[in-house]
Amino acid sequence: MDIVMFGTGAVGQALAGCWKRIGHCVTFASRDPAGARVRALAADTGIPVVGIDEVGPFDAGVLAVPWGGVPELCARIASRVSGRVMLDATNPLAPGLQLAIGHTVSGGEQIAAWLPQANIVKIFNTTGYGNLADSRYGAERPTMFYCGDDASSCAVARQLAEDIGFEAVCAGPLSESRTLEPLALLWIRLAARQQLGRDIAFKLLRR
Repeated sequence: MDIVMFGTGAVGQALAGCWKRIGHCVTFASRDPAGARVRALAADTGIPVVGIDEVGPFDAGVLAVPWGGVPELCARIASRVSGRVMLDATNPLAPGLQLAIGHTVSGGEQIAAWLPQANIVKIFNTTGYGNLADSRYGAERPTMFYCGDDASSCAVARQLAEDIGFEAVCAGPLSESRTLEPLALLWIRLAARQQLGRDIAFKLLRR
């Protein structure tokens, strides 16, 4: 599968590295593809980097940038992602570990409004980059919740999550981003404020 990673931070690197190792074709898209940090990243990972405006056709794109950079990124790529699967791994975080939005609209829904011709699936936002890089917890598979309005796009998201070791569970339509984004905030607060550390993961149990 051809995957474009919009974001070269810890989340983007974790996902891109895993998918590359299992045979997916991954490319980073960066605002500064000629920058020293990005060139070093490409050399270290063996994953090519292109400018955002140079992105060609792809099977799935991943939004993995801080929330403050999302509006500008969406404005730049809107004309390039028509009909494409776009996986939203962002969280609308504000200073003080708060959600910037979420009561009447979620980050996922806002991105869908900014990218109206793309098929948005919320996924990879409810855990830390360490778990994205290595999902192993003994015999258990951590749960990766996702939500979206397009069935075929959700199937792509599910497969990519299962490819890196998660149990993928559909939470419903994209409006359920309003529940998944607070779940991400809970994970962050447990890891940081409650000092449980980053080696924790959510698991959906069934009886």
